[in-house]
Amino acid sequence: MGERESFIGYAIQAIDAKGRVAIPSTLRAPMETNNGGRTLFVDQHEDESCLVAFDRGWVQLRRDQIARDEAFEREQGRGFDLAMARRDPFVTAEPAPFDASGRFVLPPFLRSLAGLTDLAFFSGAIDYVEIWNPHHVLDSPRAPDRAKRYVEWQLAQKGER
Repeated sequence: MGERESFIGYAIQAIDAKGRVAIPSTLRAPMETNNGGRTLFVDQHEDESCLVAFDRGWVQLRRDQIARDEAFEREQGRGFDLAMARRDPFVTAEPAPFDASGRFVLPPFLRSLAGLTDLAFFSGAIDYVEIWNPHHVLDSPRAPDRAKRYVEWQLAQKGER
């Protein structure tokens, strides 16, 4: 696999009544480059009340890492909990095809877990993208201050704060 593009940037996007939302263009370009196509993978973040979205290339990298971890543990004479590795959010994600404008349908169950209703805050996290309910960003003690300020500003622009 060649050089990967990084996911960098923020944006708030509207979610329509059918759960469709568009990946912001600054995050869509790396998604297409890293994928070689138009499918992203979505799952619940393991530590936050948001979703993670990532490309096919990242799935391969995670799979390779799990194989290396298993080999290392076995070389050390220790067992490897493959069931634990399979719970990795990068392994259990749902595929979501997107069109040329970046629109895709948020999987309904995952959308409900993240509390996504009418707006989605997309935040690049270098190797993947986080998708938040903007109000949850403001409530998260671990969300970066800059992200909180951006969300507050965007919500004010939309007359929501």
